[in-house]
Amino acid sequence: MPQVTKLLCRAGRALVKIGQNAERYDMATNGEAWLLHSLAPFHTAIDIGANHGNWTATALAASPEARVICIEAIPVHRGHSGFC
Repeated sequence: MPQVTKLLCRAGRALVKIGQNAERYDMATNGEAWLLHSLAPFHTAIDIGANHGNWTATALAASPEARVICIEAIPVHRGHSGFC
């Protein structure tokens, strides 16, 4: 199985795991941090709903050289972190 296919399978299984814990926002317990560290190193990540940049900080902790694109639709929430 090609490497990309293996990676996508791992990501799919991880997303199912995250979905089972969707009511929890703590990345350390809902599977998001685990997924980011499992996929590392990665080159680019997109933080949709960047708000305070917590997800971005976790992504950069997993893959410090990554470029993170932050998107926050609500103007009042933009720029609350040093990351986005």
